[in-house]
Amino acid sequence: MEVRQEEEMHNVAEHMDRMHTQLAAEEAEARRLEQDEALRYKKNQQGLAAAHVTALRQQQVIQKVLALSLCKQMLANLEDEVADELFDEGVLYDPVERQTTDVFMPHLMERVAEGLERTRTVHTVLDGLLGDALAIMQQQRDQVLADERDERNRVVQREMDKRTTIQLYISSPYVGPQPVGPLAMRGDATIRELRARVLQWIQQQNNNKQKQDEQQQQLPAIKTIAFSMQEQSNQPLDDQKQLYELGLEQLGTLLMDVEVANDHDDDDDDDDDDDDDEYLTKIQKLRQNNNNNFDLQQSR
Repeated sequence: MEVRQEEEMHNVAEHMDRMHTQLAAEEAEARRLEQDEALRYKKNQQGLAAAHVTALRQQQVIQKVLALSLCKQMLANLEDEVADELFDEGVLYDPVERQTTDVFMPHLMERVAEGLERTRTVHTVLDGLLGDALAIMQQQRDQVLADERDERNRVVQREMDKRTTIQLYISSPYVGPQPVGPLAMRGDATIRELRARVLQWIQQQNNNKQKQDEQQQQLPAIKTIAFSMQEQSNQPLDDQKQLYELGLEQLGTLLMDVEVANDHDDDDDDDDDDDDDEYLTKIQKLRQNNNNNFDLQQSR
């Protein structure tokens, strides 16, 4: 029993020792935790104080910067206003600007005005010259157009004169005291064609007289025929001369100078008549082609 009590007492004592030891350890841990908490609190307080001090310093710096900026802005505006007012009143001025404004620019404007005046004068003279030149060119152009128009009219008139039928009377002692005719000839007919027509007419007259009365006197054979105009001093007309070139219109009279052939000249006269007839045929064909071409051009 005693032994059991002793063991129980011993166990209780050990338990108490362990309890005391554990309590001591817990107290030590609690003190350490309290110390750590105090240390952290202290650090936090120091950090808060430092942050507060920093914030105050930053706020002071910002206020100083704002104040400095505001002062600079106010002083800058004030300086500009004062400077502008002084410049306006003429107290302060830029010597280069004053020299440029008072001396250089008036001289430059005067030179520019003189140059513009000279340029205006030159333009006026050039405009006059160009106007005169254009007027002359227009006159020349109008003259050229008028000449071309007149030339076209002359060509058309000449073609019309060529195609105009002229009633010709032939005056000659060979055919009698009165002019004979009229012979219808185109304006572009030549004197050679006229001579051929006259020879044909004379041959026809002789044939008619021969048929009517063999005893009736026929016209003598002709060796040569020459035509002339009283307006041209009775000068013989060239064989290639065309009737419209003589100034004949729809009615005209030509003088005929006839040289009568002898008997031994009859063969030569017959050859000449054949040549004239062949020439007349060729001329008529050529004139017909020219008329067709002229009509085609007129239609175009």
